[in-house]
Amino acid sequence: MSKKTSYFSHDSNARNDEKILAMRMRHGAEGYGVYFMLIERLRDEADYTSVKDYNMIAFDLRVSAEKVKSVVQDFGLFSFTDDGKRFYSESFMERMKLKDEKTKRRSDAGKKGMEKRWNGKKDNNVTKTDSNVITKDKIPITSKVKESKVKNNTPLPPKGEPDGGDVSWKKDIKIYLKELRIAYRKLIEDPEYIRTQEKFHPNVDIKLSLEKACTNFWATDAGWTHKKKKRSKDINWKTTLTNAIDMNKVYKPKDGEVTASKEPYKPDKW
Repeated sequence: MSKKTSYFSHDSNARNDEKILAMRMRHGAEGYGVYFMLIERLRDEADYTSVKDYNMIAFDLRVSAEKVKSVVQDFGLFSFTDDGKRFYSESFMERMKLKDEKTKRRSDAGKKGMEKRWNGKKDNNVTKTDSNVITKDKIPITSKVKESKVKNNTPLPPKGEPDGGDVSWKKDIKIYLKELRIAYRKLIEDPEYIRTQEKFHPNVDIKLSLEKACTNFWATDAGWTHKKKKRSKDINWKTTLTNAIDMNKVYKPKDGEVTASKEPYKPDKW
């Protein structure tokens, strides 16, 4: 007898996600394999969360506990419960929520269909014994059907625009750039953030590296197009720009060297 297996969707371009790219740069294909084995483990859990026992997980995956810990904690790929004892993937949790809701709708529809068939059999029995039942109900039933059709013909708001209101960043690059500018300014004006990143990236000019990431990619049509391919409605710009530092490093000048500009690029230009 074959063992029942669970299913989850897997995007064909998952390897190009910026968080996964950062993880692959450090851990290579092995890290990519560890990530998806962790997702498989989450799929087998009833609540799609995993206990934070890196030694146990490492034994299961046949890799080091340090590598498991790094994949889980260092790249923003997973989140933790309030008590810090379990971890989960927000994107995977959202996908499974949609799947579970779809499964429930199908189940409910099946139950309603069965109930309707049973009620239909009961109605047929009533018709045979009392033909007046149909005569009395003809007009009200027709009226209700027409009324229902009128109500159901109300047009829905455009997809991605709740209640027909504001246009999202996926529809308008100006909104996308506005959100990027706000996030960019917030990061470069946060001394604690800059100090933290300088600790992780010795001799790297964090502000100029963020400027480079925005100017060369995220503030361009290519960056906008890349983000539009994602399923998420909102952009976590802090995570995106932080991960981009590794691929856009601008090192501080050595003694005697002069840079072209001492000020970070003004986002109003892009």
